[in-house]
Amino acid sequence: ATAVAVDGTHVLVDVSEDLVPESVWSPGAGSTLSYEVTTDYPVAPVLAGVATPVDGDASRVSVELLGMTSTDYEMIIGPSSSVDYDGGELPSAYPGFQGVEVGTGTSSVSSGVLFLSKALGDTYGWAFEDTTGRVVPGCTFRSDVSFDVSAATITPALVDGTLASITFSDGAVEVSVAVARVAGVDILDVTSGAYTAQVPVDWSSGPVTVTLLRNALAGLFAVLVDGEPVVSASDALLTGVPTTSQGVTVVLGPACAVSDFAVDDVVLTASSTVFTTSWNFIHGLTSPFVGSAATARTKLTTQRGPLVRNWGDWTPATVADVTVRVNGVPVSLSGVNPYLGEVYPTVPIPLTPPGTTTVEVDYAWFPTPAFPVAELNTGGLVLNKWDLAIGQQSAVGSPAPIPSGHPGAPDTMRFPYGVALWPLTPPQPYHVSPRYIGFEREYSALTNSPTTLLLNQDPNAIVRGDLAITPDPVFISYEGTTYPTADGWTLVRADAGAPGTGSLLGRYILNDASADTPALYVRDIDVRFPSAVTVAAQVRVRDGYVGSGAMVGPVIGFHDDDRLYLAGPVVIDGMRHVGILVDAARPDLEASWEVGPTADIEIVGVTTFRTTSRLFAAVAARGDTVRFRIPDGTQAGVYEVLACGVDDDGDGSYTVSVSPAFPADPDAFGGRDATVVIEVRWDLQPLSMRLVADTATRDTVLYLGGAVPSSTISVSGLPTTTEPADTY
Repeated sequence: ATAVAVDGTHVLVDVSEDLVPESVWSPGAGSTLSYEVTTDYPVAPVLAGVATPVDGDASRVSVELLGMTSTDYEMIIGPSSSVDYDGGELPSAYPGFQGVEVGTGTSSVSSGVLFLSKALGDTYGWAFEDTTGRVVPGCTFRSDVSFDVSAATITPALVDGTLASITFSDGAVEVSVAVARVAGVDILDVTSGAYTAQVPVDWSSGPVTVTLLRNALAGLFAVLVDGEPVVSASDALLTGVPTTSQGVTVVLGPACAVSDFAVDDVVLTASSTVFTTSWNFIHGLTSPFVGSAATARTKLTTQRGPLVRNWGDWTPATVADVTVRVNGVPVSLSGVNPYLGEVYPTVPIPLTPPGTTTVEVDYAWFPTPAFPVAELNTGGLVLNKWDLAIGQQSAVGSPAPIPSGHPGAPDTMRFPYGVALWPLTPPQPYHVSPRYIGFEREYSALTNSPTTLLLNQDPNAIVRGDLAITPDPVFISYEGTTYPTADGWTLVRADAGAPGTGSLLGRYILNDASADTPALYVRDIDVRFPSAVTVAAQVRVRDGYVGSGAMVGPVIGFHDDDRLYLAGPVVIDGMRHVGILVDAARPDLEASWEVGPTADIEIVGVTTFRTTSRLFAAVAARGDTVRFRIPDGTQAGVYEVLACGVDDDGDGSYTVSVSPAFPADPDAFGGRDATVVIEVRWDLQPLSMRLVADTATRDTVLYLGGAVPSSTISVSGLPTTTEPADTY
C-alpha cells in the first residue's frame, strides 16, 4: 500500500486491489475505524472521514485528517494488533495485553525465548488476554504461536496423550489446537464443541509455528503449520463454549513432567476489518508518508518583545535562547526574529480545534532596547526607528520634528526599540568584590586574630606567604597488646574480641558476629591538605568467617572527607584475594574492587604457560599450593599449579604446568594471552598489608607480604566515592 498527502487535510491511500464496499461489509473500507495514523510528533492527527472509491477506483481511499503537518507519519490500514509477544521478558511484564499465569509451574526468559517447566500431573502456561477491545464475537482474527520442543525434557516419554494446547477465544466461541501423540505419532488435534479434526504434524523435531485464523466474510476458519494449511472448514462449526478470557492461551497438559518447553512468539491480530474483493482480509498493512503543512502554522509571535538573550542586556536572542513546547514536548526551531518577536518551528504547528493542543513559548524580552544594524535584509532592522526617550535630535524626550505637510512613515513594528548604524556598547554593571581571607578553625575571633579577617586585601592575590600553613606529620599506631579503645581508638558498633594470649600474644582478636553491621575502629586525623598517607597492618582471617558479598575483612584504610581509601581480603568465585576498593557504594560486588596480586601469562600448551612474574616460583619455593583464576576470556576458570610444576627457563621467564587443562586452543583468537589473579591464603598465614595513597593525585598502592610473596596492587586516580565521611 502507498499513502500520499494531497493537501493539508487529505491523504490518498492506494492498496493496489479493489476493496469490498461498505454496503457489503461494515464496518469496513469506508469506516474511520479501519484506519489509524501514528507519528512521533507530539500532535497526533484525528481521522475525520473516509471516502472510497476515489474517482471510481475501488482500490483507493481518501482519508481526511485534522491536525496534519510536514512530519513523518505511518498509515495503518486495518489496525488489528492485540497481542505481540516476542519472549523478551515474562508475559506479565509486557504492555499492550495482559499476561496471566495459568496453573502450577515455573517460567524463565533467556535470549528472547520463554521457557515453561512443570511437574507430572500439573497443568501450566500463560493466558495472553486481549485488552484492546478488538477481539470480539465474530471478529476476523489470526493467531500465531511459535514453539520448539526439540530441546525440552519430557518425562515419561509421551506415547499417547496431549503435551500442550493452544486455545483461542473471542468471548462467544472457543477453538483449541492440541499438540499431542497417538501411538507415538505427532499430531495436531483441533476441537471446538462437537467439531474435531486430527492431522499428523511433526512438532517434536524442531521449531514449529501454529496459525489459527478466521475469515468472517468468507465464513471459514483454518489451521496452518509453518504457513501451510492443514485444516480448513466453515466457521459455523466452531461451537466450543469459552473457558478462557478473550485472547490466546498456551498451556502444558498434565500427562508428563516437562522442562524447558520453548515459546518463541505469540502474535494475535483481530478486527472487524477491511477486505479486498478476493475476500482476503487486511490486518496491520502500513505505509509511511510525509504530511502536508498547507494548513499548519509556520510562525509563532510572542506577546512581548523584542527578544533578547537572558544576559541582563539587549543582546538579540537566537534559536538557542527560545524554547517551544507542543503538548509539553520541546520541538526544534529553524529560526527566530528577535526584533519582531517571531519564532519559526522546524515543523509547522498543526491547526487543531481549540483546547486540543497546547503551545508554550519560553523567552526573555527587554523593554525598549537599542540595537545596532547587525545585518541587512532582516525584518525589524530598519532605519529611522528610534523609540527611546533619549538620543533624539531635538529636545530630549520629544520626537524629531516632521516637515509641515508630511505625515511621516507609519511605525509597523510590533515593539518599541531603537536602531542605530554605529556599534552600541550596552551599559556595564558596577563590579564590587569584597574578599574574605581566612582558614577554617574550630574557633575564630575574627578581628582579634591576625590571620582570620584581613581588610583591604588585594582581590587578585592567589597565594599569601604570611598565611601559609604547613601541617605537621602525624603518626598513629596500635600494637595489639591491649584493647584498641584503651589506646585512643573509637569503636563503632559492637566487638566481642580481646587481646590474644599464648601463641596469639601481641595480637588483638577481632570478634565481629554480624556481616551486615561490621565492627570498626577509627581515629581522627587531619587530611584537609594534600597528604601522603600510609596505613599498615598484619591480619589473619580465622576459620568460620562470613563475608558480605565479595568483602571479607578485616580491612584497613582512611577517609579524607572526599574519598574512601580501603583495602583488605576479598573472596571472588570461591578464591581468596586481596583488593583495593574503587566503588564504596557496593563493596559486595567484584567490580567494586581492584583485585590482586596479578600476573601476565602466555599460554603455550594445553596445560602449560610462560610468565616473567616471579610470584609463581616464589610461592612454589615456600611449598605452598599455588592456585589462580583467569577472570574472563576464552580461558576463564580456576587452575592449580602442579607439584614441581614451575621450571626456571634461565632467561628471566618461567614455564608453569597446571591442572585442569585450558579449555580453549592457545592458537585460537584470544586464547594465548591472559591476566591471572593469584590466590592469597590469608586464612592460613598472616597477611601483611601496607596501603600508601597520595590524596592530591589519588594514586594508591597496596604492598603485600606474609601470606603471599612481596607483591603490589595499584590504582591510578582512585575514583570519587559515594561514601560520605560520616558513615561507615
